[in-house]
Formats: sequence, C-alpha cells, structure tokens
Amino acid sequence: MSTAGVSGLLVISMIALAAPVLAAGVQRARVPDVVIEIVAGIVVGPSVLGWVKIDQPVGLVALLGNWVERAKIDGGRRPGTTSDDRKRIGALEREIRELRRANEILKAASANFARELDLRYPR
Repeated sequence: MSTAGVSGLLVISMIALAAPVLAAGVQRARVPDVVIEIVAGIVVGPSVLGWVKIDQPVGLVALLGNWVERAKIDGGRRPGTTSDDRKRIGALEREIRELRRANEILKAASANFARELDLRYPR
C-alpha cells in the first residue's frame, strides 16, 4: 500500500473520528444543524477535499461500501432497485428501443407503399 493511500485513509479516519466530538459541541451551543453544515462547507470547502485523492486504497473502500449497499438493497433490508430489477429494466428498455425502431421502419414503409398506390400521381 502506498504512503499516499495510507495518508488518504488516515485523513478520512480522522475526519470520521472528529465528527461526533464536533457534533456534541454543536448540540450544546443549540445551533441548527443546517447552519453548521453551511459554515463547515464554507470553511472546509475544496481545500480539505483536495487532501484525499481517490487512489487504490480509498477506491477499494468505496467499492466495498457500494457492494454492501447493493447487498442490503438486494436483501430487502433497504429500499431501492434490486440487481435483478435493474437487469430486467435494462432488457425492457432495449426492447422498447428495438420496437420503436421497428415502428419507424414500418411507418416509412407504409408511407412509401401509400405513395406508390396513390392514384393521383401517374407512374
């Protein structure tokens, strides 16, 4: 594991550990959460986001999180579209595209035949 990957995970871990402490202090001050989020976004902003680069270890942790979320949805413990439903929706969308294309071809063919059979125009 590279030092950049370790440092990125260290920064994420430190932020995760500091968040509950800061939240407890905010609750004592009786400031609305929205105000704190706005102030934190202005103060922290892109400077902190630049500390963590999406390298292999951070990407691996994110991928693991995505797998866990997908497993929760597929297991019915969380609302969302299951993997089987996603596959089915994709297949139905492909079928719709094919049917619309076939419909356009049939419309063009029927218009062509109608022009050929139109008695107003001599051949």
